[in-house]
Amino acid sequence: MDELQASCGGTFIKGVKVRPKITFQTEAVLADDRTQQTKQPDQATTSTSDMTVATLPNQDVTGGPKSQGVATGASQDGTEQSEQSESPTQPEDDGLSEEEKAAARDLKVAIKDLRLPIKYTIPGAPPTTQRGGGRSQTLAIVNGVCIKDTQAYLDFRHRYSRQWSCVLPVLRYLERLMERYCVPEAFVDMNELALLAQFYPMEPRPTVEECLECVSNADEIRRLIYKPGRHFASSDGRILAAITIQATWRMHVVRMQYRDYRRRKWAAGVFCLAWMSRMKQTRFHRDMLSNRVLRLERFYQKQEVLIAKWARLKKTFHKVVHMPSLCYPPYIRQTTAEFLLLQNLQLGRMADACDGNMECLYVSSIEFDHNMLEYSENLMKTGKLYHQKLIDQYDPKNDVVTDSDSSEDERMKVKVPPPREDDNEAHKTSSEKRTRGPADMLFHFKDGDGDEVGLQPEQQKDKDGRDAGNPWQAKPCAVAGAVNSSNFHRAWDRFNIFIPKHLKWFDIYNLPLGGSMVYSAQTMQRLRNLLAGFDGYMIPGVVGDFDVHVADVLGIPVLSPEPTIAAQISSKSGARHLFEEAKVPRAPGDRNINNAGQLVASLTHLVVLNYRVKRWLIKINEEVNARGIAYLDVDKHLPSYKWLVAEGIRYGDKWQRPWARETASIKIATEMGRIMLPNLAVVTPAIYPDATSFLATAYERGAVIEATPPSDAVTTVSVDMLLEPTKEVTILCSTDQIHTRPYICTGYSMPQTSVDPAALYELCQRVGQELVRRKGIMGHCCLDFVTFYDDEQNEQIIWATDFKFQYSNSLALAKMSMFMSATAFNPHTGCLQLKKPIRAEKMDVLATGDRIVLTPATDTPLRYVVMSNMLRNSNMVLTKYEVFFQMCKAHRIGYKVEDGTGTVFQLTDAMKRHALGMICIGDTLPKALKLFASNLNIIHQEIAPRRHSGRENFTTFSAALDAIITQTSETAANDGVPDADSDNDSDAAEQS
Repeated sequence: MDELQASCGGTFIKGVKVRPKITFQTEAVLADDRTQQTKQPDQATTSTSDMTVATLPNQDVTGGPKSQGVATGASQDGTEQSEQSESPTQPEDDGLSEEEKAAARDLKVAIKDLRLPIKYTIPGAPPTTQRGGGRSQTLAIVNGVCIKDTQAYLDFRHRYSRQWSCVLPVLRYLERLMERYCVPEAFVDMNELALLAQFYPMEPRPTVEECLECVSNADEIRRLIYKPGRHFASSDGRILAAITIQATWRMHVVRMQYRDYRRRKWAAGVFCLAWMSRMKQTRFHRDMLSNRVLRLERFYQKQEVLIAKWARLKKTFHKVVHMPSLCYPPYIRQTTAEFLLLQNLQLGRMADACDGNMECLYVSSIEFDHNMLEYSENLMKTGKLYHQKLIDQYDPKNDVVTDSDSSEDERMKVKVPPPREDDNEAHKTSSEKRTRGPADMLFHFKDGDGDEVGLQPEQQKDKDGRDAGNPWQAKPCAVAGAVNSSNFHRAWDRFNIFIPKHLKWFDIYNLPLGGSMVYSAQTMQRLRNLLAGFDGYMIPGVVGDFDVHVADVLGIPVLSPEPTIAAQISSKSGARHLFEEAKVPRAPGDRNINNAGQLVASLTHLVVLNYRVKRWLIKINEEVNARGIAYLDVDKHLPSYKWLVAEGIRYGDKWQRPWARETASIKIATEMGRIMLPNLAVVTPAIYPDATSFLATAYERGAVIEATPPSDAVTTVSVDMLLEPTKEVTILCSTDQIHTRPYICTGYSMPQTSVDPAALYELCQRVGQELVRRKGIMGHCCLDFVTFYDDEQNEQIIWATDFKFQYSNSLALAKMSMFMSATAFNPHTGCLQLKKPIRAEKMDVLATGDRIVLTPATDTPLRYVVMSNMLRNSNMVLTKYEVFFQMCKAHRIGYKVEDGTGTVFQLTDAMKRHALGMICIGDTLPKALKLFASNLNIIHQEIAPRRHSGRENFTTFSAALDAIITQTSETAANDGVPDADSDNDSDAAEQS
């Protein structure tokens, strides 16, 4: 009984879905009901001998508003019996329609006449056969109402009585659909409607297209339904229209409110993110500023330690970190081509490793290949051989070096003796055990007897590291400025190369070398490990915050001023201010130009006051390497220039008074504003394509105005100085610049021969002492002067033009040249003289064991050097270094160990190989110039194709050298000095 009650709750009873309020009675109760049936005919009972009977209360089971259900299993006779047996006293439900009441009566009759057990099954698929033979299977819906008084409707209802609870909702939905769209008549296929009802027995409703599939005249109805505004034509169209309008308006209002809310929310989010980002940036900048302040405090503390230890460091072993970083401003670095290559042009710094008291840690921006390493190693060994030759020329009787012009037998004594059979292999380096490479060819030449002089295996060493066959060889030298052969024994081992690990990551950003080191933790750790326990310091290129950061991490001081001070003094305006304070003669001009009015006014004043100057320069403060230079030729573009010159000559000495220049100033000022922009010529159009962009940068960064010398023969002199921590000013070298284009330096000749050395020394000392007086100013710096001969004053004029706090390319080349030629620069005489061996003092011998050392001298032969590290030739890319060395050997281009002259190359790029450095050493300046020009012509002819010469500066550099040689010859002829080359040629002819 419980199972039957559970199964009847909410299930179908022979196709009729009843509500769960159903009661079950036993046979005894049913018998009592039959006896009382005459008294209560309105109660429907059912009895059987072996079954239970369900009595249903008065409820809607026809699928109306209360429930949906259809009585099944009753015939027409049963229907009539139910109508006759219905109790007249039972109250009628006024809320039911006639059809629902008829369905209820049919259900009661079916229950009374039921004689079989009730089966609780779910109705199956609708019948596919047509009931009634040829009757129609189409229902008609007219104006949204189904015609129910037709036989077709009755047959359809009887046929699908089992699933009428599912069919009736779909049929009513079709009625409402047709009524909504004012469809006059629609013919519904009964079978399609019953099939559609199977898929939607519960709440989900079919779509319009699915409903139209049940309609025979679907095309006509579809046109009506999809006609815009059709649903407003129904009886309640006005109400629907009002509802639609109100809903649309409410949607619009709510949408606008929502959009305003979203906009406000987005704005609030933007404000929050901006505020958070601002706070993070402020916090980050505050932390960076505090870290920078702490680094600067440690920077000055370490410099104080360096000042205290500087005198001792010169005599004891220490390590130096050479980092040729170019910390230019970002806008300069981003517009500089081959920036990494420019930071690797100072390989001459490895000459510091020849000092026995110093170990050189060189940070490179270019990876070294085996050719570059092999050639650099051979340079060090070749320099060792030449220094050994000078030491072997030591004469104990008079402490002088043997004359190089002595007899041939004496010159043969300088050869290194051949290796003995009992050489200790343990003292040979890995490079000496290898086979002879291509780079060795440039250092093997034959002397007069045909014996090869060049790199030889090292001799057997004793316990002190000296050659067993040379008792005069000493241990590593510790005397300042002194050199002996033992210093070079392990010179290559004291030169270590470091390449930042993440260097290529920052290639596109043109990050300085110090910046790459900051982000290369492993390389920094290796440097820290090598520096641990040793004294040392860092020598940067152009100092910047990255260099200070690297030095702070390594725990060593920087031999340079603070970056902000260095940048301020190194600017064009700062340099002119420094020259004013040092009282050094400078070119006429003005500084701190920041706007167009100031530029025109200042330039007008200068042109009127210095009417003899024909060209005026405008230089941007922070630019380097002639990038920010533009010039204006007033003699060509100023209409009143000739009148101005005539007025100046007419007034004479009174021209210096303001009243004499007043008329000219007014007239020139009106013309200067018109000629400035169209006639201003930029030296580097690749950086600044026109005068407008140049002047815009000049006004933003600041600029200076400077006069060019009123002469056709102008020479630029560069002087490199070291401001030592002990406030001493040391002049390291002086060079004459070689220009291939106006204002662009490509090479140098050393020593300078254009200015009196004493006058140049005096000017450099003034500038150096002015810098030393400032607190914390130390390090390497470079001074530029221009010199010319003034015909009016009949004297040579020297103007200071530029100043830079940096380790310059000329200094790196000069150090390599002095190492290869065994010379020292004398700042007082301005000469490059050979060092000579002398006997060390007794105290030095006891302290260090050095007996013979090479020291600077004033009575030794002179040497002249022509050098450049800016040579470019695109055809070098097609030539491997092995082939290049073979070509140089075939044309006798190389270094001569017997006299310390010849050619030395500097390999700067292993990948492209289009950049080259070259140093030519000679006894006289014309010899060095001619050797350099000859080498350029030979190399260019060998590597350049016949039809295409490529991009190169060999020809222009050679032409500039030819002009210098011609000028030098003319000057020598006017002074009555015989040409050195002609004398050598005559001597060679006599000997032959």
